[in-house]
Amino acid sequence: MMTLFPPERALRGGILLAGLLLSGTLAALDPSAPECRPLQEQTVTYQGPEAFGRGLLWQLSKADTPPSYLFGTIHVAYRRVAEQLARVDKALATSRLLMLETLPEPEQVAQLQRAMFFSDGQQLSELVTPAIYRATTQILSAYHFNESLVALMQPWAAHLVMNYPAEFGAIVDTRLLELAHRQGIQTLPLETLTQQSALFRELALAEQAQLLTDSVCHYETLVTGFEQMIALYQTEDLAGMSAFAERYRYADNDLYETLTTKILTQRNARMIEKMLPQLEQGGVFVAVGALHLPGEQGLLTALAGRGFDVTRLSPEQAPPEVTEGRQ
Repeated sequence: MMTLFPPERALRGGILLAGLLLSGTLAALDPSAPECRPLQEQTVTYQGPEAFGRGLLWQLSKADTPPSYLFGTIHVAYRRVAEQLARVDKALATSRLLMLETLPEPEQVAQLQRAMFFSDGQQLSELVTPAIYRATTQILSAYHFNESLVALMQPWAAHLVMNYPAEFGAIVDTRLLELAHRQGIQTLPLETLTQQSALFRELALAEQAQLLTDSVCHYETLVTGFEQMIALYQTEDLAGMSAFAERYRYADNDLYETLTTKILTQRNARMIEKMLPQLEQGGVFVAVGALHLPGEQGLLTALAGRGFDVTRLSPEQAPPEVTEGRQ
């Protein structure tokens, strides 16, 4: 698989605004720097409950508690933000608490901005081939990173930035946070920016270089994938999004399979444990990336297994489909 769904929009859009005046000179290339390799396309069938294969807004109910809501977002500059906000406005307004994947705490954002860049004299050009370095510089210029910044950029950070469209604008998660603040609704994160970025920061430099090289070599496929994922999101096709995220792979795909486990399966389990105490009280609006919802290990299946009645709310607010919570 290619990484079409990292934790946040380059770990929250604030990273893309890093105002760091850094410079450096080219250094000697590591002779083991990865080269381009073929990307294999495969047909993938959605694995998960059919009842949870479509829908972005879900009501979570338990006896004697106010209803809560789970909403699948997309962490990109989405052209239909206003439409999505209008759809969820009532559910959010009746909630006492908004839980997002993370909150852009200034101190954490600053720490993450610093972590994106080498501070020990090492440079990106030492870890990738000259061709990959030049292409990285060209691609990241569309994201407003100049060459002096790219020179000291850690490969995991360069990889994450280019795994989102080079389009700036409103992100649903950010607008939800703004709405909650205006309405005096309490907010809590499901995880910290530090926890999110650790998924990539803790990889060996050789693994980071491989991720970056793969993204650069197949950047056109990534760009096409952005549009396809957005199209699937617009039709609320969770099953299609889940299958598409696994559509591409390499002959040696271990690194990506490990990342998928960490990014989705393990994070889903942590998110459930964090949100459950609040959901048991009711009145919670949870917003997370849509890919966390479907599948056997998805949040919808997990919440149904914890005894919640999980109800899909259609865009037209038609009589919902109900899936009974399992004991």
